[in-house]
Amino acid sequence: MDQIHVKVHFDGKLIDLGEYEIECLSLVALINDVMEKVVNRHQLDDEKFIIMAQIPSSGANQLLETDMELLSFVNLMLSRKITLLLLEMKSLPSEAMQSDILENHETFFIPENSFENTLERMFEVYEEGNKPTMVDAIHYEQVTKWTDEPLDNDDNEPLDNDDANNVDSINWTDDEIGEIVKIDNENVENIIDSSDNSDFDNKTLLSDYESGDEDTSPDDFHLNLNEDSIQMMARELRVQRFKQMADEEIILEVGQVFSTVDEFRSVLKDFAIQQGCVLHREKNERARVTALCANKRCKWRIHASLMVDKISLMIKTIKGGAHTCVPLIKNPETTSKWVAEKLFGVIKSNPGISSSSIAYVLLSRFGTATNRRRLYKAKKRVLKMCEGDYINSYALLNDYANVLLMTNNDATVKISQELVGNENKFKRIFISFKAQQQGFMKGCRGFIGLDGCHLKTSSGGILISVVALDANNGVFPLAVCICEVESRESWTWFLELFKEHMDIHNDMAISFMSDRQKGLIHALQDVFPSCETRYCARHVYANFRKQHSAEILREHFWKAARATNKTDFDDAMTVINKIDENAYKWLVDNDPSTWSCHHFNPFYKTDHVTNNMSESWNSYLNEYRWKPILELLEFIRIKLMKRMIRRRDKCEDWESNIPPRVQKKIAKIAKATRRVSIIKASKYQFEVVEIMPDMERHYIVDLNKWYCECGG
Repeated sequence: MDQIHVKVHFDGKLIDLGEYEIECLSLVALINDVMEKVVNRHQLDDEKFIIMAQIPSSGANQLLETDMELLSFVNLMLSRKITLLLLEMKSLPSEAMQSDILENHETFFIPENSFENTLERMFEVYEEGNKPTMVDAIHYEQVTKWTDEPLDNDDNEPLDNDDANNVDSINWTDDEIGEIVKIDNENVENIIDSSDNSDFDNKTLLSDYESGDEDTSPDDFHLNLNEDSIQMMARELRVQRFKQMADEEIILEVGQVFSTVDEFRSVLKDFAIQQGCVLHREKNERARVTALCANKRCKWRIHASLMVDKISLMIKTIKGGAHTCVPLIKNPETTSKWVAEKLFGVIKSNPGISSSSIAYVLLSRFGTATNRRRLYKAKKRVLKMCEGDYINSYALLNDYANVLLMTNNDATVKISQELVGNENKFKRIFISFKAQQQGFMKGCRGFIGLDGCHLKTSSGGILISVVALDANNGVFPLAVCICEVESRESWTWFLELFKEHMDIHNDMAISFMSDRQKGLIHALQDVFPSCETRYCARHVYANFRKQHSAEILREHFWKAARATNKTDFDDAMTVINKIDENAYKWLVDNDPSTWSCHHFNPFYKTDHVTNNMSESWNSYLNEYRWKPILELLEFIRIKLMKRMIRRRDKCEDWESNIPPRVQKKIAKIAKATRRVSIIKASKYQFEVVEIMPDMERHYIVDLNKWYCECGG
């Protein structure tokens, strides 16, 4: 069954609809497929469309009003082995459907011929032995009077540089032209030879703007059927559109064609930076661009101007040969806008990248450099372009919360807002799932780590996390919160929701480890008055070191912090007192019961003296602290789901009820029992003697109470 490949130009985009079987092809099917492809675009009830097909022989457009006309057009193309159909679709108000089209383009139709006969005439140029001439092409263009101009007929208004991108037209790419008809240089020569002017001089045409025609405005250009115009169009068919592969060197040559003036300007700047030269733009208009090397000793000069379609730009002359100036590494052409464009992906994916890192990437990729101010402005420009994503994320938070509650029974998702003027502004969000609550109650110890970290977006904010340790000493996240700042109010709001969701009562044994964040200590006392509070020994030492930085004090501080019994703690503190009495006093004043292991309640069965478990979780999220809030929360949700199911699968493969990490710890302790002897005192009480090289230590062990004097 015959098939044809269809591409449709709609809403400023070229949409690839793929292959269609001829029997399934219809105008309604094409419209529906286009609307499905276009994101955030829905067909209105009273919205109507027109579809036009581009005729390869002349570049003209043919209005298709019925399915029969569409099929006739496609069959004619297939009969000539053309397998690519390029259409243009436009949306029109219901009252302005075909009458306006016919009124504006009444010369398009030829009354004395049928639709099929008219198309046959326009396709005649493809018949064997009847090669098209430029006169043929221009004749059909005059007959149809249907060019690629927009339907609103505002093309005659002057466009400035910023509007040059917005011209609504269809241009065949080289690949598409190649699929439609093969025209090589030899055939083009035949086209030129078919005209009456056999003395045509290519050199004269290529230097048209060098002979004083540079001052001619494109608006004064008219398509005349004289031989010079025919020769010009024939010459322009010969050129190739400029193409550059990634990381390839830019080579500019006479005859290269660029889709728009903006594309040429962009390539010219890239070329200048590649060559390490500075360009002086003598003329930089929509119709023409003339640039020369700013170094007066270098004679390099380039000139490009519009082609007959008044959109594409072609290089007409390049003078002076290769650049003779000394290449510049720190090039003024390397502007912040250019850096932002070239390194957009690098900066967006890593918003925290430093200026020095941007400079390194710039030099290694493009061989150019610029000052730190421009690098900073480039980074700021990229982040500002991405800022819309951050703002839109906050607007969608309520919808996101509703979806979470619909799909996760018994989850707790709370959003706090405050009224600013007449608008509700986001303040905080709390998220915790039922699986986290059940996992904590059934398989975790009552040891909880609290920590907060700053978000790196332009909106700021704090990400608060609560984690626990599971039976295998793995980090088990319990809840997350994003709030405005760390304060007593925000911590209290968070802890109250956490306590309610986890169903924690005041009589439950809970121990909290924190870094003494601002407002947290008072919030813990308000919400969990009977809980045990520990401080991260690493942060305690950081404060200790500010006043007592001797390296020997560091060694004995950690001995005191990790001591599991009072004897070892006292020995370490005694040494510190001998070295520096002020250091000893500082440690005593900072309540050792909050940072030394031997003071901790043995009920929790953990010897953690740092809050590394919370900080490792924050580090795990570090990459996404730059992302919009929705992307961050969704990343956390997915990671939690993957982590839980992966650990559950691993648990099913355990050969014992004792977790693997605990087994390794028991095996390590068992090796140390070679230096220990046991004396039984009763059924559940024992005296353990630890034999050391210079002394013996005796500990009482009570299995009924799960107690050992060593503090383990």
